[in-house]
Amino acid sequence: MAIAELVLKYLGVVIWPAVVLVAIIVFRHPLAQLVGRVTEASALGATIKFAQAAKEAATLSEAIPDPPEPTPNPSEPLPDQRPYQSVIGQMFTEWVFVEISANRAIGRVSQGSFHTQEAIFNELLRGAFISQETWDVARRLRKLRNEIAHGKVGFVTADAADDFIQASRKLVKVLDGIGRPALPGEGKLGR
Repeated sequence: MAIAELVLKYLGVVIWPAVVLVAIIVFRHPLAQLVGRVTEASALGATIKFAQAAKEAATLSEAIPDPPEPTPNPSEPLPDQRPYQSVIGQMFTEWVFVEISANRAIGRVSQGSFHTQEAIFNELLRGAFISQETWDVARRLRKLRNEIAHGKVGFVTADAADDFIQASRKLVKVLDGIGRPALPGEGKLGR
């Protein structure tokens, strides 16, 4: 009798975790779709609205006019040559391309020394090489990148990552056109 009671107590403790585990396994696809639609999550008291912020940056980047196609530089990788391993890895890779393009752009138009991306974008704005909208997209993307890098974002949806990547690539296009010879009739880029 004692063994039967012990088995019943053991089953009483184990049954609910087992039921939850089975439910997760059975409903894994619908749960994955639900998680993909989450735009806000709370962890340790910090509310995360990453997807909304990434969408806003992508929407703002659409207002930036496309620059003329720059002369191809064989040392710069093409977008389809960028290796990706994860969604966050893709986002970091795109931000690195933004930083590289910003450093090259400021080098083409200024002799000054700038130690931060913020200083570079401020100088490009001050020199009227980029518009206020372009500066704002850069600021928002930098903020989002920092939130990921410093663990303030628990997860990133594929849609949020796509928005971040789209906005980053638009910014790279604008930055790559700064300080390059313009075709007749073209003005400064990013305005």
